[in-house]
Amino acid sequence: AGFAVLWYLPANFISRSPLKRTSSTMHRILIIALMVTFVGCGGSGIRRSTVPVRGKITLDGKPVDGGTVSFDPKDGKGGSVSAQISGGNYETRVEPGLKIVRINYPKILRTEKAYPTSENSPVIDVTEEAIPPKYNSASRLEKDLTEVSGSVDFDLTTQ
Repeated sequence: AGFAVLWYLPANFISRSPLKRTSSTMHRILIIALMVTFVGCGGSGIRRSTVPVRGKITLDGKPVDGGTVSFDPKDGKGGSVSAQISGGNYETRVEPGLKIVRINYPKILRTEKAYPTSENSPVIDVTEEAIPPKYNSASRLEKDLTEVSGSVDFDLTTQ
């Protein structure tokens, strides 16, 4: 690294005024320090194996028509994965293992102005979670996704 700093100094480094020489040198040192810092930020390059997961999600026998399904590792190791639910169906890839499953569906109740007294207010959706907490914020759903074959369906009930 020391060689790179000396190599990068301009030929007229000695003849420059101290103020210009200091700011120019500091600028170059900062650039080199940033380059050295970012060399280690590229990730490990290790790809973890994943398995495909797809299925249907119903609530009281009817397809859940939106929202997300999330698979979080029960042991806290590895990554979490979420997938969009469309027409009651979802599809994603997850790392194998025991997962806590969380299903959310913020159902739109109505739209209203974000700022009621403003004439040019944007309109926002007012939503309510359609899925009971036992399937999302207080989820008790667990699935072992070590070896997935076929469809992984979730038949949820409001009771």
